Amino acid sequence: MISYSALVSIDEVTRTFLQKQGYTLYLFKGINAGSGATSTVWLTLTGNQLYDQASNNITWYEDYYIGEESVEIQNGASVSGINPYANPQSILSVSLGQNYTFPGTAWDQQSSGQPIDTAFTILNQEPAVNNFYVSQKVTSGPNDYIVVTELAGSGGLGTFTPIETIALILSTQPYSTGTMITEAFSPGAIVTLAGITQASLAYDMNTGWSATAGQLTTLEIGNSVYDSMLTSANTALAAAGGRPGGRLLGAALTNGGKTNSKNKVEGVNLKGVSGTQYSTTSKVTVRRGDGKDEKYAHVLMTDQTDTDIKLGSGVYHVTNNSGGTINYSWLSNADK
Repeated sequence: MISYSALVSIDEVTRTFLQKQGYTLYLFKGINAGSGATSTVWLTLTGNQLYDQASNNITWYEDYYIGEESVEIQNGASVSGINPYANPQSILSVSLGQNYTFPGTAWDQQSSGQPIDTAFTILNQEPAVNNFYVSQKVTSGPNDYIVVTELAGSGGLGTFTPIETIALILSTQPYSTGTMITEAFSPGAIVTLAGITQASLAYDMNTGWSATAGQLTTLEIGNSVYDSMLTSANTALAAAGGRPGGRLLGAALTNGGKTNSKNKVEGVNLKGVSGTQYSTTSKVTVRRGDGKDEKYAHVLMTDQTDTDIKLGSGVYHVTNNSGGTINYSWLSNADK
């Protein structure tokens, strides 16, 4: 199991200031859970741990847990964690390349293989929209919640791709771990471990955040914490060479599903899923831009499809009416 860490250093003068003002350091952990997900407070540092130590080394592993969540997704709500996989008496971590099915009430105890070996999936078979959470172990799981998302009923599929990105916010506002945060409540910083396993950051009360290891970006107050981490991860991976062929983070998209790149990209790769019987008439629609500048492409999918759609730089929209689940990845500047 791969270990990752971020060393957070704060000088003594700054720590004295933070203590006097009553600051807490809030940390969030990134994961690509598709559009519309919400980050939760992953870890907090305060008291002696924050004020009396020159540095804190935060360590985590590729060790994920999942669960069905009854609490409504809204800012300030807290994850309950009362319906974990496999069951409350036997909480098990999940594995990449596997699918986990929720038929309703209780989890299917047996996972099954799925074609994306860099992600795990959750299939919501109950005929109702349900919320699901993911937690990632810091030092001991499984209650270190990182994200919540909702999935459509009767076959809604969620794809979760790990990214080694964390966000940090110093604030006097009180939040506990597991609290859902839709918007950054104070300015902060985001660091992505692109091609490395150890990041190193420092905070100064005058100059703010800096990093000597890891790709650092700013987190603006009012911005979505989840979307900001995803964007930063894409940018950092592209700068570091990205995924093979310049592909950025993507996911699976079920039939009837829609998604968009949120930020400017150079295109999208569409890939069929082996063994899937796609429609011979209905297609995947790709649109770049809005209004007068729109450009379109329509792709008839097979389980052997692996094609790049490039309509120029811009925000891309994908609508899947192919009759089956597809895989997509946004294309970076490396593919121009």
